[in-house]
Amino acid sequence: MGILSLDQFKQPTFLGYIENRILPKKYLLKEISDFDTTYDLSFDYDVFTQTYAPSAAITGWNAGAPLRDKQGLKTLTQEVAKIQHGFRLDEREQLKFTNPRVEAERERAIQKVYDQTDRLIEGVNDTEEWIRAQAIYLGTITYNANGVKLDVNFNLPSVTNVANAWSNRATSTPLDDIRGAIQAYKDTNAGQAPRYIDLSGSVLLDLALSQQVRGAIFGVNNAMLPTREQVEGLIGQVADAAISIRVNDDQISFEGTVTRLLPVRTVALLGEKPIITVHGPTVEKNFEPGVYVLPKIEQGPPPQEEVYVGESAFVGIQKPSQIYRLSV
Repeated sequence: MGILSLDQFKQPTFLGYIENRILPKKYLLKEISDFDTTYDLSFDYDVFTQTYAPSAAITGWNAGAPLRDKQGLKTLTQEVAKIQHGFRLDEREQLKFTNPRVEAERERAIQKVYDQTDRLIEGVNDTEEWIRAQAIYLGTITYNANGVKLDVNFNLPSVTNVANAWSNRATSTPLDDIRGAIQAYKDTNAGQAPRYIDLSGSVLLDLALSQQVRGAIFGVNNAMLPTREQVEGLIGQVADAAISIRVNDDQISFEGTVTRLLPVRTVALLGEKPIITVHGPTVEKNFEPGVYVLPKIEQGPPPQEEVYVGESAFVGIQKPSQIYRLSV
């Protein structure tokens, strides 16, 4: 009997493990995403193209209420993508389990399966976050590997280039650039300020060391370095709203290439929930949406035991006006 024949790796126990496993990694874009499920390979989602809700009419008593057209709303159709991978236990690992020298060796073999499964879960979450990052930060999803080709354009507004790069800390004017970006965001969002500003650690350092920022906090010719909280508070004053600065330096190994989620010189002003993530069905999960785990045992030769984790998912930009990008 192989290791995957144990009760710990049978359904629904193994599925419950991966569904409830809380990994230490934090996904910033997952936090600003709505979620939905579909029982088909395609899904519809609403895109809000008009940010001002029509005002209600003032009518007399016993008068009918006017009906509004569904202006500022369009429905798009997208298809979920299969996200999956797995690992194989080799013969040496199987022998350590089936013929352990001590009980501790058997327990280590079981724990190794759990540890490798955690990596599979993390990899599925990484790919899902990569899809969100492509949509939000780049406005497009481009992929061509494993016989799958994706070329999706969400038609986001173009990235705005600042006049003076923030890396020029003595002469750049990041406060003016941010003020202008926040005003442009407000103009397309019924006067509402962005909720988050995503940037890289390098750009945050440029912002903190900017002569304009330091002068605004400490006065002219002051060499003190402002804290992140002070910079955040200053931006909040500029926006007249509470805005959280989020440093996104996350990198993932995608198709063998280490890549950043947020380009180093891009700053993204984001609303509360600009994106939606939709999970679809898979055969491996009995045509239900959500993550699945599939242990596979083959007698061989050679005998093989494998574990696969995956899901079907994709994203849509439901509020494009809540994404404003600067190249700094």
